[in-house]
Amino acid sequence: MKTISPSALPHFHGLTTEDPDTFLFEFVVICQTYDYAEDEQKLKLFPSTVNDATLRWFMGLLGNSITTWAQMQQAFNNKYRDYCRSKDTKEENFRMTIGSDESLEDYEERFQLSYKRVRCKVDPESLKMVLLRGIWEDLLDTLHLLARGDIYQLSYEDIKTIFRNHSRAVRNKGRGS
Repeated sequence: MKTISPSALPHFHGLTTEDPDTFLFEFVVICQTYDYAEDEQKLKLFPSTVNDATLRWFMGLLGNSITTWAQMQQAFNNKYRDYCRSKDTKEENFRMTIGSDESLEDYEERFQLSYKRVRCKVDPESLKMVLLRGIWEDLLDTLHLLARGDIYQLSYEDIKTIFRNHSRAVRNKGRGS
């Protein structure tokens, strides 16, 4: 187990502009990177990542009320998920477009993450339309070919499969395969 530099750790202050999901994700990635795999190690490290109101909340937890990392994540999420709003708003989610150097698979993953953060309820058909609206026209033409017709007629899961297959084919082509 390596020693983690305090500057490598993410920090959470409990501000409404912070994203608790991103913070926990970054914390877990750092723990994995430094071989902090055991719950006890994560629980011992966690207090050094929280500041201000979050540290006060943490210090107010009853002794021995949290004994596993899963319990800590749940308690943290219960406290901050609804209080802190994500940086993505519903409107931004509906205006999302694929990045110039982004694969279809990565775009769909980013789209889903953003959609989950916003926590708005959209029917699957509308969700599919919003996802596809963010694709460039020439790429959309390619997707219609891959779908053997109108990609809009496919289910969201089938579209994800086409995105994944296209992304992998592009990666393999880039490697000279």
